[in-house]
Amino acid sequence: MTERLAYERLQLLFKRTGTLPPLPTTVVKLIRTIDTGEASTLDVEKVVAGDPQLCVDLLRAANSAVAGGARTATIRSAIMRLGQRTVRSLAVSLLVNDVFKKYAGVHGFDPKLLARHSMFVGYMSRFLFARRNALEPFDSRWSADELFAAGVMHDLPVGLLAIVAPSAYGRVAGYAARARLSMADAFEVIFEHPIHPLGADACETWGLPEVFATTQRYLAEPWEHEQELTALYCLNYANYVAESNGFGLETWEFDPSVLPEALTEVGLQVEEVANAVQAVGQLATSAFEAGRAA
Repeated sequence: MTERLAYERLQLLFKRTGTLPPLPTTVVKLIRTIDTGEASTLDVEKVVAGDPQLCVDLLRAANSAVAGGARTATIRSAIMRLGQRTVRSLAVSLLVNDVFKKYAGVHGFDPKLLARHSMFVGYMSRFLFARRNALEPFDSRWSADELFAAGVMHDLPVGLLAIVAPSAYGRVAGYAARARLSMADAFEVIFEHPIHPLGADACETWGLPEVFATTQRYLAEPWEHEQELTALYCLNYANYVAESNGFGLETWEFDPSVLPEALTEVGLQVEEVANAVQAVGQLATSAFEAGRAA
């Protein structure tokens, strides 16, 4: 089988509901409830209340430094503060990431590493988005918290690859370790296509919020989506910072790559990096150790 045909086979796997793992029930209920356009805060609260850990996560998000203001003590006030669209995105990212826990050990796949890395990229993306907007406001359809959610989900196709095509995952992981590459770069070398569009296919198959499919589709080539260029640069640079400072997905050393435009557009000054990594690393580690958090 040629690499082109192998990639096309992977595309089919990522587009079929029968091969993708089922979405958590709370995700399905929340999307259906909010996407009616007629849901009240009470309607959303009822769905969230069915998942105690999600309640904790949303309260943490509402009381985060980015949200600011007086502390929120109830789920209802958290939903009102964040807004239904942001609640939907945050909940989806956190709950979908939980799906990978049951697949530990598949050809060396480690869901704990994925969760830790994802949390760091989520927090760093949100920090960069808010920082860049404060320095020089830019247009975006998304909020900083929605970009957090996209950051948590940015390595979705890597995790899904271990589930829907474990032999392909093993091949990519083995080559990445030997060649000292990231999983994403190794996948692109082998299959001659970036891995993230497969994540976009899965998000569209699942019917997830638009922010996820869009960030997956254009993460490797953000210049192809000018409307969200700055936000995509934030994601790209956040992943680079994670891989450069011990919060990567891989257990082997490699030279992380970053788009030069991302460095120019949202990159931190040298003296800022250490403080940002320390602050974001503490948040990510705390969230990881808690099991799931926003």
